[in-house]
Amino acid sequence: LRIWFMQALVSNSFLAGLPSEALDALVMAGERKRIQAGEKVISEGEKADACYFLVQGQATVLQNSRPINKLKTGDVFGEIALF
Repeated sequence: LRIWFMQALVSNSFLAGLPSEALDALVMAGERKRIQAGEKVISEGEKADACYFLVQGQATVLQNSRPINKLKTGDVFGEIALF
């Protein structure tokens, strides 16, 4: 799992420039959360307190119940909440 996570982080353009030590720190600080098909991760307008990395699979971003984006392995979402 750690290898999958590192591969997802390295493939992300937002994080690609970080040194390997920083990526490793993200892996160690994070926690694994398995999401089932159709399960909601976060809803628009909710207070965000986490950043999510899609390690495996895909996800759909909805706005007003309409799909506006597809996420794939290596994509990140919720990162703006951390800034």
